[in-house]
Amino acid sequence: MAGYRQKQSGVVSEAGNPSIIRGHPEAKVPDGPVKLTVGEVARLTGVTTYTLRHYDEIGLLCPARAGDGVANNRKLYDADDLGRLQAILTLAEYGFELGEVGAILDGRRDLSEALQEKLADLRRQANRLHDLVLFAKFVAVADGAEADVMEGLACGSATIDTLADVARESPGYEAALAALDGRSDEECAAAWESFDEVSFDLIARDDRRRFSAVCETVARFERWWSAFACPMDDAGYLGFWAVFEDHSLVAEHLEETMDAGDAGFLQMHVFFAWLVRLIEGVGPLLVRVAEAAESDVVVALEEAKTLVGEIGARLLGSQVACSLDARDAADAAFCVLAWCDNLREDAELCDWLEVEGAPALDEAVLARAMAMVDVLGGEG
Repeated sequence: MAGYRQKQSGVVSEAGNPSIIRGHPEAKVPDGPVKLTVGEVARLTGVTTYTLRHYDEIGLLCPARAGDGVANNRKLYDADDLGRLQAILTLAEYGFELGEVGAILDGRRDLSEALQEKLADLRRQANRLHDLVLFAKFVAVADGAEADVMEGLACGSATIDTLADVARESPGYEAALAALDGRSDEECAAAWESFDEVSFDLIARDDRRRFSAVCETVARFERWWSAFACPMDDAGYLGFWAVFEDHSLVAEHLEETMDAGDAGFLQMHVFFAWLVRLIEGVGPLLVRVAEAAESDVVVALEEAKTLVGEIGARLLGSQVACSLDARDAADAAFCVLAWCDNLREDAELCDWLEVEGAPALDEAVLARAMAMVDVLGGEG
């Protein structure tokens, strides 16, 4: 092999082939066949002698000895060793562990497959960070701009949990807890297979997809939850929240099979999917309330009662919503409209959720509708 020469911040062969090995500007490599001691390699490359000896100890880079009686039988690095060192450093820069590097260089693992796995792992890490950002936004939407985001990251939304106390008083809540308590190991094992597919698609998804794709996965989860715990349509969003929050069976399984915090991420995605559906569903009704408020308050209040009923059914299920007195129903609806208003103020989140320009997020429409619902709460 041709000798090496130092060029700017790296070492290149005499033929000009680039290398990522970092050395010192004053480092010189003799012409001709390369036979370098560990100290010479360290000075040339900037890799410490400790690291080189560690590579030798673990079998990653093992230079041959010079021979008995020759230069104290020291280990000397030849051109192939330098090439392998370059490959080690290259793969290490791309995040491969030393064990993975050895397997790749020794042919025990295919490089293309290893790169694909690394790419998938990096995407998963990126998704996790993205979900962490989304979770902070979720807390801000649910609890308001003055919310303690750190507390929310640790414990979830205090506002939603307080609202869910109504669901906790319902027969459906107790029935759902009893159903989960009664699940046998065999029933759980059969259910986990389909649940794991859904949770993986939701948490480890490709974030190049839009939120509409996330909503499709949430819908699959909701079908699973309806069969395993309690019907989503009957319980409403708060019924789901209360059972998921208070019974550890599903959350613990998710965090055992995925990562810590993923149960919260699942709750977050269900919340956003539910809120998007509500925005789409009650948009026309919100507009009617707002328009009537400009001309006929009596009509506006009647429309607002219909709006409160629609929001209550989505929030708690029709049966529980009907049992609320007028003031509590109006207060709950006002809180949901406040979520919409908080969301409206986050343009980035609106873009992600694909709700830009929705009538239910129009500032003037929301303000008038919230005013009418507030009047209903005062009348109750």
